[in-house]
Order: sequence, then C-alpha cells, then structure tokens
Amino acid sequence: MLAADQQAIWRDLRGILAEVGIVLVDGRDVTKPERAWIEDHFLHNIFPLLTPLAIDPAHPFPFIQAWDLPWRCSWPGFPTASR
Repeated sequence: MLAADQQAIWRDLRGILAEVGIVLVDGRDVTKPERAWIEDHFLHNIFPLLTPLAIDPAHPFPFIQAWDLPWRCSWPGFPTASR
C-alpha cells in the first residue's frame, strides 16, 4: 500500500512540475553532450558546495550550524591547496 501511494504521489508531482516547465528525464534519455554539460555543471557549481572546504588534523570534519547557509568564495589566481 505504501509503495502504491508513493508512486501515485510521484506521478502527480511530475505532472505538477511539468505544468510549470520543470521536466524530469530518465538518465537513459540524456544525450552524450547533455551528460557532459551536466557533469561539468555539477563538478564546478554544485559539488563544491557539498564538500568540506578545509580539512586539517584538528578539524577532520566541517562544522555547519543548524540553519546556517554555507558560502563558498573563490578568486581566480588565488592559491589553494588543490593547486
């Protein structure tokens, strides 16, 4: 029963999103150029926000307070540990 309810809600949600111009596609329907663009966009714009920005022996895990909005800033040419 729960799985059937979940699928019904998912179908309704996809329909509602499509009405406002948000279309969800299956991975098998994405072309190679689209997949390359998605990967590049994710790696440069989304992934950096999901990963810790600084790790050292004293701080092995990032601390993000509840209700805090993490920010990532970078400047071209500014030396970082990854360069």
